[in-house]
Amino acid sequence: MKFWEGIKKVFSFLTKALNWVEMNFLIFFTSFIGIFIMIEIILRIFNVQGSRWIEELSRMMLVTTTLVGSSVAIKAKGHVGMTALINILPSKFANAVEILSNLICGAAFLYISYYAVIWTINVHAVKRMMDSVSVPMWPFWAIISFAFITTGVRFLLEIVKNIRNMKAGVYKEADLKEM
Repeated sequence: MKFWEGIKKVFSFLTKALNWVEMNFLIFFTSFIGIFIMIEIILRIFNVQGSRWIEELSRMMLVTTTLVGSSVAIKAKGHVGMTALINILPSKFANAVEILSNLICGAAFLYISYYAVIWTINVHAVKRMMDSVSVPMWPFWAIISFAFITTGVRFLLEIVKNIRNMKAGVYKEADLKEM
């Protein structure tokens, strides 16, 4: 029993650390890019040539923050979903449908992450740099690969929650959040 309790503590610590890293990554880089894009807009108002690197970095940061955000949204059940079918089903069937959809999504993200990791290794091997500045591309691809992996794993962890709900005979749908 102590072994499993130790595993649970390590898993809990790693989950909290991952949540902290993801949220701070999203906050910092979204703020960083937002500020630089506003500066770029102000410079263009005064017909001052902006920097090319901010546009390229913004594109890369949009992709990375979107994928990291998708991982966070799974944990928070923040993804948009069509629940009309699930809501009319009995709770055991609703959980079964959700388990199936989470399994498909988790498997797809883990499958894509395999190729994203290979792509990242190849980008690193050829020393690919951003076009506008001498910044390597592989760190962005490493974050993207990691986001695919965490998204896939979080979909699979949702299956565990659904199985618990299925055993309890309840279906817990996501709380709708104010937009």
